[in-house]
Amino acid sequence: MCGICGFNWKDKELLDGMMKVLHYRGPDGSGIYEDNHISLGHLRLSIIDLSELGKQPMCNEDGTIWVIFNGEIYNFKELRGILENKHKFVSNSDTETIIHAYEEYGNAFVKKLRGMFALAIWDTKRKKLILARDRLGKKPLYYHYANNRFIFASEIKAILQDESIERKVSPSALYSYLTYRFSPGNFTMFEGIMKLQPGHLLIFEKSEITVEPYWDIEYSQKNDSVENYCKNIMSLLEESVRLRMISDVPLGAYLSGGLDSSAIVALMSQSGERVRTFSVGFGNSNLSELKYANIVAKKFGTEHHELDVDMNSLDVLPRIVWHLDEPLADASCIPLFLMSELTNKYVKVILSGEGSDEIFAGYDKYKPLYYGGKFGIIAHMAKAIPKIFGNRRTLNIASSLGNRAENYLELVSVFNSTEKKRLLGSQMQAEGFDISPFFDGNKDHLWQLLYLDLKTWLPEDLLLKNDKMTMAHSLEARLPFLDHHLVEYAMSIPSSYKLHYLKEKYIYRKAIKGMIPQKILRRKKQGFSVPIKDWATGGLRQILLNLSDENECLDKKYCKKIAGYSLNSIYEKRQFWSVLSFLMWHKIFIQDSGLKTPDLKLKNYL
Repeated sequence: MCGICGFNWKDKELLDGMMKVLHYRGPDGSGIYEDNHISLGHLRLSIIDLSELGKQPMCNEDGTIWVIFNGEIYNFKELRGILENKHKFVSNSDTETIIHAYEEYGNAFVKKLRGMFALAIWDTKRKKLILARDRLGKKPLYYHYANNRFIFASEIKAILQDESIERKVSPSALYSYLTYRFSPGNFTMFEGIMKLQPGHLLIFEKSEITVEPYWDIEYSQKNDSVENYCKNIMSLLEESVRLRMISDVPLGAYLSGGLDSSAIVALMSQSGERVRTFSVGFGNSNLSELKYANIVAKKFGTEHHELDVDMNSLDVLPRIVWHLDEPLADASCIPLFLMSELTNKYVKVILSGEGSDEIFAGYDKYKPLYYGGKFGIIAHMAKAIPKIFGNRRTLNIASSLGNRAENYLELVSVFNSTEKKRLLGSQMQAEGFDISPFFDGNKDHLWQLLYLDLKTWLPEDLLLKNDKMTMAHSLEARLPFLDHHLVEYAMSIPSSYKLHYLKEKYIYRKAIKGMIPQKILRRKKQGFSVPIKDWATGGLRQILLNLSDENECLDKKYCKKIAGYSLNSIYEKRQFWSVLSFLMWHKIFIQDSGLKTPDLKLKNYL
């Protein structure tokens, strides 16, 4: 795991500044490559091949192809076996397989890679720069292009070291953020700074940018037996975990006590080595899952470590906002940030369970969205048994046979269109991210919902949070459920095997039955929730008010109303955290544009 950066001109001071601000992504070494057409920088977190031979930037035999790479290629040994008949290898690193795969397959090289990555290849003969991001978006990659100056990096703050780039809020990104709690699509909250989308290549050649997809999830619905589905799921998951345990440094697993992390720990334990596990709790709060994590840790005899997050933990919030680059209204960043800090004391690689809910339908929101349009009687069920659906929005959806995109927005939107108009000043009015193309009447509705979340919620919230919070502490996170072979297979399983009579993740539960404790298997999904209402009493309400007084993007009266919320409902909590996160981000990155260090304290905002 590493940090990468570069641009299409020579400026040693800028390159040094970009690398310095990314130092935590690669504290084990650094390297640069420069010629008259390109400047490349790399910071190394040594995981595979710890020797100097694995150092980057790395080149081919004659120095005509250069690569900088952030991530892991899990099939690099298999690729090497194919390529070494024609190419000379000088290291045992996965990086070198990328270079020779490009030489052998051209732009199609990226289709041969199995893993997580953000990379840049510089072809000196063709004067061509290629950027690539992994299929699901586990690793971030940003870029900016103006006045024939192209610059890219693993994080936005590195791009902002170029002082010619104006720090300005994107109205479209802000409008979308207030809907989804993140900025979907290829835009970022910074006007003019873009994200390379998951599963895409970017080619910069002759002063022109071409962006093209190299992978997508094809719609298909396999017909097979329950036994075969379970067998194939387990086979793919076992292989994925095995590949992600390849490491030259110590590794462990995050353990929440839920289905997914428990299954990963169970499979890791099959190696015969004692697994290190890490869990987080919230004191006596009913949101704490430590008792379930302990059941799993005891079952598999892990070396278990726990972290208790309390009110004092809030002091890290400004540092978290700085590390995220963009506002992300996900309060679980706090425990993940702190747990990553603890984990780094014991291991350099961690396995985590993200992605299972998006491929096996693990979220409660899928039930009203899917069944509400599938069966008219579900409306009566929702009214008769309100605890199944929980609130007014889901009742509206459950009784509706209307537009699928509108129903989705009704459920997930933090602020509806009327609220956004009140909250945003006139200069910030814009069109948001359009999800309607994701819905096709000819495709199964649940498949479309999962596909939408795989393309938006997963990369822009869960994976962004996962990367930024772990890498803030020089920790590499690996995600077995997001091996693209497993994702493709899971997405081909019919919806009736995922949501089965309101039972979420039905086929997945059957696949792992007998592998994890029954008490864990029968648990209802809790989610990685945090006690926002309790935390708000620790000064966050006043901080929101103070920041809104200095901010010109959001209406001050509406912000005052939000600061006074009781925070009893999930929507009040989401609105409160969304506004607070944006205001703090705006203060750090837009108002205090000279900030270059994450040494921030929450008390500075009181």
